[in-house]
Amino acid sequence: MKIDNYLLGHWSNKFQAQSCPHQYSTVEIEWKKIEGGYHSKNYYREDGPDKPYRERYHKLVVKSETKVQFENYDLNWTKSKNCDMIFVFDGNAWHGQLIGDKCTGVRGYRVVSEIHLYGDKLHSMDQGYNAGGEMMWGSELLYKFTRI
Repeated sequence: MKIDNYLLGHWSNKFQAQSCPHQYSTVEIEWKKIEGGYHSKNYYREDGPDKPYRERYHKLVVKSETKVQFENYDLNWTKSKNCDMIFVFDGNAWHGQLIGDKCTGVRGYRVVSEIHLYGDKLHSMDQGYNAGGEMMWGSELLYKFTRI
């Protein structure tokens, strides 16, 4: 099953955030296909799309019918070292995670990320860890998005 059908679109966790506002921020994610690849943008609803906290370009590398890799790039198309994600289709959903444990993000924190794509739902969790192994940002809970 083509991953585009599961990934592309505008996503929000509004329902989750409204049901538990002390635990979840309201976040929106946009995934679009563009010339040369894909564009993703994550932002807090209150900040709006012009102030994303994460914005990236991506290229898709098809490994098989049930396995794909997304290469991650900065907005100037400079490849982000060690931050590619591998997705595997289990017959119902695509499950993605970073390849290895060498991806670094803001302030050099080691990034841990996972995404689960169910067609009408996108679940994700991102975390940043310092050199001592302490989580400095992110959530230990999955953020649950629906397409809007």
